[in-house]
Amino acid sequence: MMTTYGVILSVADMPRAVAFYEKVLGTPPSVRHDWHTEFVGSSFALSLAYTGGEAPPPSPGFLLQVRVAELQRLYERFRDAGLEVSAPEVEEHMETLTAYLTDPDGYRVQLLEVTAQKVEARKFGPGGLA
Repeated sequence: MMTTYGVILSVADMPRAVAFYEKVLGTPPSVRHDWHTEFVGSSFALSLAYTGGEAPPPSPGFLLQVRVAELQRLYERFRDAGLEVSAPEVEEHMETLTAYLTDPDGYRVQLLEVTAQKVEARKFGPGGLA
C-alpha cells in the first residue's frame, strides 16, 4: 500500500521561506537545517529544500492547499502582517470559503475553510448517510 507523505518545495532563501510558512501554518518547523526544513502535521509534511540561491519557477498548475478554520480572521491577521492575500470568497461549486496568496518563491497557496454544517451535509446528505 502507498500513502502520500508530503510535498517538497525548492526555495531560494530558506529564512524568508521559513518565516512565510510559519505565518501561514501558525507553527514553527519540526525539523530545521540550513538546506532543509520540514513542517510536519498529523498526516502530511511540507518540506522546504534550499537550492543555493535560485529556485526554479513553480509548475504552472501547482497549488498548495491548506485547510483552515476561521478564514476571515486569518485573512485579517495576514493582511495586518503585510502579507498579500486575496479577500475570502465563497466557492459555491466546492461549498468552501477560499483565499489565495503567493509565497516568496512564487508558489500559489490556497487557504480553504469548510464549515461544520457543510461537512455534515456532505457526510449525511438529505436522506441519511451518504
